[in-house]
Amino acid sequence: MDNTEPSRTALGAAAYRAAHQILDVPVVFADALAIRILGGDGAAALARQLDPEQAQTWRRMRAFIAARSRFTEEALAEAVRNGIGQFVVLGAGLDTFAYRNPYGSRLAVFELDHPATQAFKRAQLAAARIDAPPSLTFVPVDFERESLLAALESPAARGEQIARQLIAFDRVLTRDEIIAAIDRLDVAQIRTAGARALRSAPTVAAIGPVAKVFTPKQVALRLGGI
Repeated sequence: MDNTEPSRTALGAAAYRAAHQILDVPVVFADALAIRILGGDGAAALARQLDPEQAQTWRRMRAFIAARSRFTEEALAEAVRNGIGQFVVLGAGLDTFAYRNPYGSRLAVFELDHPATQAFKRAQLAAARIDAPPSLTFVPVDFERESLLAALESPAARGEQIARQLIAFDRVLTRDEIIAAIDRLDVAQIRTAGARALRSAPTVAAIGPVAKVFTPKQVALRLGGI
């Protein structure tokens, strides 16, 4: 991508999510902000999606993006129930989860993206009057030139992260507490989490021949019987 221009992929994916809200029945992934965040700049992209010929051509891609988004947020819900308190979105684009976050201060969200794309998104949010909640941290990073860990440890990101820890826990977690939490994880827990992800009933957008949709058992066999 041009380092001075926002990602076209981000705008395209957002247009698919918005078109899904309008065209598809049933709606697999409900996103009340999908259309608003596109604004005037995304109107042309959405109009192309709504053109009858294009709508038919791209229905499978809409289904894929909708199913992927729903699966991600359902997996995240399970993680939050299990005590996860931070969610990092790589290449966030115009994703709207952080602004619909139903967990409030229980879940800190970090959006990582190219500075140009992130600046474009923040302008879109402002134009649509969508507020960034206190639980959100923007982390600009050029994945081709910068270290992901370095970006998350930048003064701005680290300062906001510590502030949220103070809000959530009344203090900053110590290094020993973090290590102890990691040490409590064992192989059995990791295997159980993986099994849940593979064996739970999938959400399927049945667009196209249903016979071609793999069952959870077929997926497991392809992955070596996990």
